[in-house]
Amino acid sequence: MIATHKRDVLLQPLLKHLTTSPPPSLRHILVIWQNVGTPLPSFLEASSLATYNSTVVKISVRESQENSMNERFRPALDWGNEIRTNAVMILDDDVVLRRETLEWGYQQFLDVNPIASNPENGRIVGFTGRDYKPSAEGGWSYVVQPRESYSMILSNAAWFRKEWLELYWSNSPEMRAMRSYVDKGASNPLSSHLLS
Repeated sequence: MIATHKRDVLLQPLLKHLTTSPPPSLRHILVIWQNVGTPLPSFLEASSLATYNSTVVKISVRESQENSMNERFRPALDWGNEIRTNAVMILDDDVVLRRETLEWGYQQFLDVNPIASNPENGRIVGFTGRDYKPSAEGGWSYVVQPRESYSMILSNAAWFRKEWLELYWSNSPEMRAMRSYVDKGASNPLSSHLLS
């Protein structure tokens, strides 16, 4: 899943990179079009996508109904079909990883999330690690290079289990509150970079 917002110039080369000699595990790319109210660029129209879809990798586009950071975690190909794979990689449109690196990450994900294993025992596998520490203002701040270990993975390039996305989009009070918190944080210019 590639979430994109106002960076069309980066998206087209990324799609070409991912579909030219793709990693063995890559079968489907879902572009999450976050530019609500803006028409799709020509390279994302059905006729253009057909050129990509002739390879082993299919590309689909889901046009978001609202511009929300939460949309990157919605387990839907479109508004009527769910994602059919159990492993889902979420990737920002400005992150370019070598094909070998993507495949290595997927294999690491499988190692810690064996097929038919309990989702509660699984792990997110990603490429952007962070730690945190108390800030002078009384909140928390990210540490890019911790002294001892990383404590979190950012969602700009990470593998998730589909069950976790389904849980995130459940209608429970906790998950509704979480999605609301993400939307509030993303609307704050000082914290929006922390949520990407």
